[in-house]
Amino acid sequence: PFAVRLTALLVLGATLSAFMNNIAALVITMPLATEIARAGRRSVAVTLMPLSFATILGGMTTLIGTPANLILSSVREDELGAPLGFFSMTGVGVAVTLVGLVYLSLVGWR
Repeated sequence: PFAVRLTALLVLGATLSAFMNNIAALVITMPLATEIARAGRRSVAVTLMPLSFATILGGMTTLIGTPANLILSSVREDELGAPLGFFSMTGVGVAVTLVGLVYLSLVGWR
């Protein structure tokens, strides 16, 4: 059950970070990560490190997920005349996020 709880937490963190700042999503889910670690009798680092990576991955899926995406959109608008759309990077972002979450859930937390 520890791995299942951790996986659910990582998915939650990634999903939240797609629609808010990565750090805010991480802060919201940190109490859950702490509780999951305590219940599994593991170090809190075992849950917090994968969670931080999951929120970074989730942030790549939408325009507002991470400040870098907004900067890239601004540069694109200056150079090409059209900014990125809100879901312009979702296809690639979701694929990368899913692969990352599978890795974090199976191997990365160990």
